[in-house]
Amino acid sequence: MSIDGIVAIQNLLVELQHRGFKRSSVQSSAKALFMLGALKTSKGDVSCSIEIDRSFRTPPRVKVTDLSKLPTCAPHMGPQGELCYANKGSYVFDIHYPVQQTISLINRAEQVLDKLLCEEMQEDLTDEFFAYWGMDTIFFTDIEKYQTGSLKACINKRGNKSHFFLTDSIERTTKKIKILRQDIIEINVPVFLISTRKEPHPYLENWPIKTLGELINWQRTLDKNMPKKILRKIKKAYKSNKNGCLTLISSPKITYGFIVFFKEGEYREIYSEKLIFPLEILNAAASRLDDKYIIKRNTPNTQTLEGLKLVVIGCGTIGSFLSELLLKAGAGLVNGKLTLFDTDTLGTNNLGRHRLGLSYLGQPKATALEKELKLIMPTCNVSGINNDIRDYNLSEFDIIIDATGDESLGYWIAEKYHSRLPILSIWIEGQGAAIRSLLKTPNNGACYRCLCDYNKKLFFKSVQEEFGQVMTGHGCEGLYVPFPATTSVQAACLAVESIIDFFGNKKLPLIRTRVIDSNFTLGSHDCCPLQLESCPACNS
Repeated sequence: MSIDGIVAIQNLLVELQHRGFKRSSVQSSAKALFMLGALKTSKGDVSCSIEIDRSFRTPPRVKVTDLSKLPTCAPHMGPQGELCYANKGSYVFDIHYPVQQTISLINRAEQVLDKLLCEEMQEDLTDEFFAYWGMDTIFFTDIEKYQTGSLKACINKRGNKSHFFLTDSIERTTKKIKILRQDIIEINVPVFLISTRKEPHPYLENWPIKTLGELINWQRTLDKNMPKKILRKIKKAYKSNKNGCLTLISSPKITYGFIVFFKEGEYREIYSEKLIFPLEILNAAASRLDDKYIIKRNTPNTQTLEGLKLVVIGCGTIGSFLSELLLKAGAGLVNGKLTLFDTDTLGTNNLGRHRLGLSYLGQPKATALEKELKLIMPTCNVSGINNDIRDYNLSEFDIIIDATGDESLGYWIAEKYHSRLPILSIWIEGQGAAIRSLLKTPNNGACYRCLCDYNKKLFFKSVQEEFGQVMTGHGCEGLYVPFPATTSVQAACLAVESIIDFFGNKKLPLIRTRVIDSNFTLGSHDCCPLQLESCPACNS
């Protein structure tokens, strides 16, 4: 430890001694300093111990040693009295003032403990439910509709480990497991899903729950209808001569469950609550694996693309990254459809800035990208078509996304579909100087051809300066526009943002520009350019 570190520990020791703490020489070591004392609260002093990291890399660990004043089950409190008073990321530890920062954290611990004693944080028990419920068994749940009914149970084994899955579609879950190159075996065990609108929180009068009878009494305090629902399912399993059953309870925020094992050798026609209430239960936690959860978890209050039919034209550097981002926003999931068009194959010249890698070299981009996306999300409805888009009718789609950067093809798409479907065009200008997106909705705003004609008259330019030399390359390789893969990713992000805003009914600019190269200046702000009366595409 440095001289500064030793001085800081000595100063901290003096501060804590002034607060009535004493050093525990039995527990203290070269790495940690243990102090014994009490935290001050409005309900009186509470005995505790504080473990301080001598290097100040971790916050003080506070453990309440006198639990007599606390409720039977208190939020932010571990089973051995560990006090969770500050989540990681909720504070910044200033390494230049370790003594002051440590004292500040101990003060926060006192504030949290005071609220616990005053029972002001009981609602937090719901968010911390699994810390109290326990995780005797963890199940992966792949359930499309969390409604009361029956489920299937299956297991897959990998070495010495076994993973359990609960699903309402064995076929769908099998697709996900096969990506791991594993097989699943269906288990003949009754599994019931019961839904409730009430969130769980620990039953302060009797916790932890150990028997079925205790669980029924607890559920009655949450939702008076739950005991009947649970017992109806338990009775069904009991009379079926099964060894036990698993019940999964789905609340708006949390899904949890329990396993009850029936005693062998009983005559199952005789059913009574006196027989089953003493039965011990095994707590179960659920880890969601369903598509809706995966796509909505990171953006719970944002529009997703699930259930929509989208077509991406061009699976090059922009289209490849764009397709993956669309998928993770919900495209091709939950009865949706994502179709990819491209006539080209992946060459060595593409590898430096394409989403696909060397393993797909020489393969058609569209079908190769389809394979890659199905590895990411096995249940997605994605189709890659290695043909010219002009040979197909796109009327069934909810939006057309042109990621080709091909001006001529952009004219054709605008002429063909400008009055029938929304069209999102995304492209890169200059050698990655700027990225742009244009959304054309039926009978509203300028189309891609309109914008190109505007630009010829120096209206709505992306940047103020001239681009200069754009193409490079020679010989057999041919000409191309050099820019890094990061520019393609940014273009793909801009496109997805525009699409999500559109389907979220947000009234935002139809044309968006982002200057990437600091050597250039923004030429025009995001806006909604009007349709040109002279546009041959719009007037077709």
